[in-house]
Amino acid sequence: MLLDSFTKAWEVFVGHIQDSWLHDNRSITAPALRCLEKATKSFSTAEHLKDRTLEALEIVWRACDEMGGVLLEKGPAAMHMSPSTNSDVKSLTQESLMAYVDVIRCTRSVGRQLEHCEWSLERLTRLMTILKGVLTYPSSPDFRPDVDSLSPVQNVVMEAVDSIDLSAPGVASLVLRDLSEYATLPFLAAFEIQVAPPSSAVSTTSKPSRSGVQRVTYIALSKKTIPLLVELFLRFKEDAAIYADGTIEALFAAYSIPIKLKYECPAPSRFGSDEPLWKTATTSFLRIVKECGPQMKKLHSIPPDRIEGVWRQVVDTFRGGILADCSTSEHFPLEVQEAEENFDLSLVASLEIDVVPYLGDPSVPDYIISQLARVLQQGSRLRVTDDDLPPSPSSLPDSKDTHRATEDQSSSDLGKPARFGDASIGMGTTAPGRFLPRERFSYWCFDLLFLICSDTSQDQIPSRKRIAALSIPSLLERCRMTLVSYVADEALRGNLPFPRAREEELLYVLRKLLSLSLWPGTLWAALSDSPSSYCTQLPDLDQSLPPSELIADAVKRSTKAHLFHFYPILCEIVSIPRKTPSAWVMSAAPRTAAGTSEATSADVRRSMSWSDVASGMIQEGHAVELDARMLVKECLREVGRELGVGH
Repeated sequence: MLLDSFTKAWEVFVGHIQDSWLHDNRSITAPALRCLEKATKSFSTAEHLKDRTLEALEIVWRACDEMGGVLLEKGPAAMHMSPSTNSDVKSLTQESLMAYVDVIRCTRSVGRQLEHCEWSLERLTRLMTILKGVLTYPSSPDFRPDVDSLSPVQNVVMEAVDSIDLSAPGVASLVLRDLSEYATLPFLAAFEIQVAPPSSAVSTTSKPSRSGVQRVTYIALSKKTIPLLVELFLRFKEDAAIYADGTIEALFAAYSIPIKLKYECPAPSRFGSDEPLWKTATTSFLRIVKECGPQMKKLHSIPPDRIEGVWRQVVDTFRGGILADCSTSEHFPLEVQEAEENFDLSLVASLEIDVVPYLGDPSVPDYIISQLARVLQQGSRLRVTDDDLPPSPSSLPDSKDTHRATEDQSSSDLGKPARFGDASIGMGTTAPGRFLPRERFSYWCFDLLFLICSDTSQDQIPSRKRIAALSIPSLLERCRMTLVSYVADEALRGNLPFPRAREEELLYVLRKLLSLSLWPGTLWAALSDSPSSYCTQLPDLDQSLPPSELIADAVKRSTKAHLFHFYPILCEIVSIPRKTPSAWVMSAAPRTAAGTSEATSADVRRSMSWSDVASGMIQEGHAVELDARMLVKECLREVGRELGVGH
């Protein structure tokens, strides 16, 4: 290194290694790269020749950069491109790829030792691109199994990523985004290769057999990166940059893929009993969502479009989890079905605790809140008819105009009282329809939809009022479907009983409507041109209106406005001549000393939700037989009391 000719000699040496990478027999490439690695490591002892050492390391990096270009040309993205100048490059073995990554790691390590700082963001960006090319290189002749544990190449790549210093600006975002891509590889980049049989077994007439196919799955890589993303986020959750540059959106988008696929995800292991990928992704996603809301509220430097993007992606991911296809679970043992349903309860609980309190912030657009309500509306469905299409966890539309058109249509329908014979319901049917699996989960979604529209929660009142005003159309539409379809079908069925699920659904809706108390003016705001503006401050009543219009305007401001909305259909139900559905439920009130009690209207309003009764959560109280006619009468009495004519 003391000779003037060292730099030129070193360039020639590195050039030979690079030529071996491009053209040599692959049994030579890996040893050649190991020679370069050992020579590079020796620079760590030449600290007194810092300038010459850094120059030599720069030569090594330039060579690694050019060699990485070969990988990227051979990668999945370039498989359908026109042939390049390096199209004659032989396929690289896994051993060669490992040696190549070790050379890069060694170059970085020695450089950091001399300069006491990490590479620049630009160079780290190129490094991460090369490492992804190594991971997704499709042409190796000797892939290793990568389901239960990382393959050697995947392991050395992850070690290289782990060694990056994340303290410099932009580096944490870079690593988080790339690791998010790693987590999606099993679903987007897995591929099959034909394994060549032993030469003695080769036949000139035989065709490739399925037994000779090996699949590169990236499953172990995904199992490692999904929880690792949580750890990195928790380290940098107070850094506004990861929110402002779209990193959090990319992270949530990566989690949404296995969450939406659910039971269609590939098996997490071949020989073990690892947790399914969708469960690992769901748990990790919910841990990040829990921290995301409070942090975004504290950080004031996040652009509005990025706040919108984050919450939009959050709602999209919840949509995927709530509306995922769960038909596969119907074939599981009953105790497993119950455990799977209980696991998904965490989605509803997280929505209530970690999302809803922050979603009403003025920085969140109206359409995102409305979309969440529609997700809960779809998630609460118990059955589909022949005319219905089952909800699908597709991504939210990109166009805000699409959301606005949907909201305008909802507001138009909302302004009309629910009546029997609505065109959207038809004239009834005797067909039972197809009942969806996971009835309890549907009721949990229904419970949350009622909760966000009610005045139950007394914290962050302006935010709660805004969410209620934007969500009430979805709630009323969901209830209307149940009530109007019941009246229409009952007229055709006569004395033929309804299925149990439909009777319980009707009773549930009536009980929840009876106990529901809206924020004052919620329905008025929902019907206005700007629900977010009027949800907290309504204009004064126009005293010049005719009496009928004055009353109509006043009842929309009532806490029982939803009962006025359903007044026509409630009258239809109460006038049905045949016996209406009934069920025994537990009142929340304790028994009297005599052990008996009357079912008063107050008891009905204090009763627990049907899902609580059905799940056996009631510990005290007394059994009350409720029928639909009695519940409707109580609803009509509430209407009278609100008008000042009931006692």
